[in-house]
Amino acid sequence: MFERYLVKHDIHPFQTMELWSIEAIKQTVMSGLGFSFLPYITVKEDVDRGKLTVVSHSEMFDPIYSHMLIKKKKWLSPTVKAFSELVIKSIRETDNEIERSR
Repeated sequence: MFERYLVKHDIHPFQTMELWSIEAIKQTVMSGLGFSFLPYITVKEDVDRGKLTVVSHSEMFDPIYSHMLIKKKKWLSPTVKAFSELVIKSIRETDNEIERSR
């Protein structure tokens, strides 16, 4: 999706690197070796500390979906319950921040 954006806006030639760790991606960007397209929640703290900068754009990207399924009638361990509550809280906070920035 990101590479299509670059081609569409005539930003080439470009070299891509695929990393499987968000932290590795952030460290690469903070070292000045490039830029990335990451979910805001993954960079919020670094943006707040001034280590990363959000670059605004007007492009409408297709949404990226993820799912978390939990059986209602099944007992949830305290860890799973805490994780699901954390995810829901994080989504709500992110949605609120996005709305405020518009």
